[in-house]
Amino acid sequence: MNPKDLIKQPEIHPKGWGRELWIANSELYCGKIMEINKNKRCSIHYHKLKDETFYILSGKIQLNIYYNGYPGEPENTIMNIGDIFHVTQGLIHQFIALEDSKILEISTQHFEEDSHRLLNGD
Repeated sequence: MNPKDLIKQPEIHPKGWGRELWIANSELYCGKIMEINKNKRCSIHYHKLKDETFYILSGKIQLNIYYNGYPGEPENTIMNIGDIFHVTQGLIHQFIALEDSKILEISTQHFEEDSHRLLNGD
């Protein structure tokens, strides 16, 4: 097999807050780069099946976690370059970009029907 046949480009998924570059999405794992534009936010959501780990490649992100459910007051923290956060199944979360940001997402397989949006993002 020619190694050039193995080289691919990511799938680009435009979002209101920026875009996702899908590197892989198989029954074994999913890899994405989320590019979130400054002052934009993703939805407040959770997954029943998906387990996610995020790594901040660039920028600065406000992470909101709703430990006591939504609606309710989130606990928030600022994530900087090099920070890692693990989102377990069922954890309600949201990202807000304080700067243009890139986040590496490594997770179990992505199913769109497993994204339970409680409040739409940008």
